Amino acid sequence: MMTTRIDWTAKMDAYLRRYYHRKSASHIAEKLGVTKSALLRRARSLEIQSKRAAGTALKAEYSEKDIAFIRDNIEALGAQDIAKKLNRTSEGVRRKANRLGVYISTRNKPLSHTEQQVLRRNIATKTYREIAKILNRGEEETRWHARRLGLSRRGRNAKKTRHIS
Repeated sequence: MMTTRIDWTAKMDAYLRRYYHRKSASHIAEKLGVTKSALLRRARSLEIQSKRAAGTALKAEYSEKDIAFIRDNIEALGAQDIAKKLNRTSEGVRRKANRLGVYISTRNKPLSHTEQQVLRRNIATKTYREIAKILNRGEEETRWHARRLGLSRRGRNAKKTRHIS
């Protein structure tokens, strides 16, 4: 029984050495039936050079120009718009901004001046869902923006507690 385990480990190691720089770690881990973290630990123990060090990483490094653009524009444009301009994911841009010490408090795209006016005009008469439809945004996002602007629907059409009999 012990030889089978040794053979299997040798096959796994050979597969790992062969494909580590060609396929994603998640794909290899799934193929071998192990977790991604176990796979990465095994790669380190086999002294396989990291993808970043070998230059085979899928993600490109941020250039100094990209970093400056993120620092200067993250608050004004938001992560989604910057991600489009840099051809990256919004989550990647958000993480990079956090690593740079530029914290953005939300995943919500900032409201334009006209959207803020629509929100202020309708907060007293419409529900968050109705306002969200007008703004073409999510209900929670609309509620978040209202709170951030100091607006509240409390006291206006507040939900009554349901009594279960």
